[in-house]
Amino acid sequence: MAGSAAVLEDSSLLSRLDRALLPVERFCALISGLAIFSLMFLAAYSVTGRKFFASPLAGYVDYIEAAMPVIAIMGVSYVQRDGTHIRMDMLVSALKGRVLWLFELLSVLMILVLMMALTWGAWEHFDRSFDCARPLCSRDSSVDIGIPVWPSKLIVPVAFAVLCLRLLLQAVGYGRALIFGLENPVAVPLTLSVAEQARLEAQALEGVQQALLLHLSRIPREGDARGRTGELREECMRVWRAVLLELAFHGTVHGNSEARLESLVFKKFHLHRACTGGVPVGGSQVIACTAKAKAGKYR
Repeated sequence: MAGSAAVLEDSSLLSRLDRALLPVERFCALISGLAIFSLMFLAAYSVTGRKFFASPLAGYVDYIEAAMPVIAIMGVSYVQRDGTHIRMDMLVSALKGRVLWLFELLSVLMILVLMMALTWGAWEHFDRSFDCARPLCSRDSSVDIGIPVWPSKLIVPVAFAVLCLRLLLQAVGYGRALIFGLENPVAVPLTLSVAEQARLEAQALEGVQQALLLHLSRIPREGDARGRTGELREECMRVWRAVLLELAFHGTVHGNSEARLESLVFKKFHLHRACTGGVPVGGSQVIACTAKAKAGKYR
């Protein structure tokens, strides 16, 4: 199963390589998410055309087939990095110390060997369909509307190569932990218990709350230009509670850094102040204010 995990960082070369690869993995995961999101529009367009105009989207199945490698493979390295990829951990979760690192190292090495073989095979599969001497550089195309399939085939070895790099870094991380007996190695996902996850969330929120209180203390006690110091303090605390409820509802407190949480609170607070002149806002005012901010009326 997939669980909550943390990836520790430090100033070592391994950790720097881990952080350098992360933006590439995030970009691949973003592309994968956008491809999934685009299927909704394709389906809506095709169903609407079939229902009202008797003309569904031509090549709908071809588009879905072309998008499948992006959807299924591009984000694998990202979830492998933070340990949220599906896996069987009934045995591993009961292990500790060097025995745990040994099992993790063996599993990562086996996956790495498999992925290197799949990368080579996927590249050969792409090479058979790519030929610049042919129209659209393609030796193969989809059945319905003739979409070149080599871009979809190219995505597979590229995504697998990124995953191989991630597995190589994790193998080094688990190897260091095994050799030196490290308790919390860097660049590898460390599975968190419910208590540990709650503790980390509490520490992050405590730091943000201290920053918020410091921000509130900078509001003059004798009142601002409008004499609404008390209202500003009260509003800021309401925004703080609203952000916490929003993050708790979506389960993303642990996924946000302390700086990110602080930024969320202060952005909402200053947005409300810009829209209302420091007067506490209601729900309809927040919606109107957000719409104006998105339109660029508040900078």
